[in-house]
Amino acid sequence: MHNPELHALASINWQFFGTFTFKRERTPEGIRRSMFFALLRTQAGSFGVHFKKLIWCLRRESGESTGRLHYHAIIAGLPPNSVTTRNCHAICSQWEKVGGGIARVTQYNSSLDGLDYILKGSGLTGSAASRYAGDYHELTKFGGSCDVTLSESCIRVLDGRRLIGQRRIQKPRKAE
Repeated sequence: MHNPELHALASINWQFFGTFTFKRERTPEGIRRSMFFALLRTQAGSFGVHFKKLIWCLRRESGESTGRLHYHAIIAGLPPNSVTTRNCHAICSQWEKVGGGIARVTQYNSSLDGLDYILKGSGLTGSAASRYAGDYHELTKFGGSCDVTLSESCIRVLDGRRLIGQRRIQKPRKAE
């Protein structure tokens, strides 16, 4: 394993993978992020989840052919009943309502080995390769140089995994 961060991220049970474009190329970064947060707040509210409980990883990237900025995101922390094709379409619609451009959202396929799914040299073959080629192409770029932001809840999950197996030192108690 060459990248421990990718290994840790792959251990999370991600629910959605999305690509989010913007209507206007010159939208300031603060507005872009506010739009993404508004989308997440809408999803959280729809399913009775506090926004801070959502786990997400957001990557800003320039397009390969046009150079236009867009986001890629993986999202978790919603109830299992939210992971439907219908909700993928709803997320795309909600993105447009917050002022975004075109969105493409799919269910993250947790049945595939997360490491193979994210890292280059994947074991995807045959119909699985063609079915997930678009997401795989985008996710393999996570290991390259890019602008990645992790939610606080994602950091807490990753930090908690680091503590597994470590013994915590307890402070001595005062006698009562």
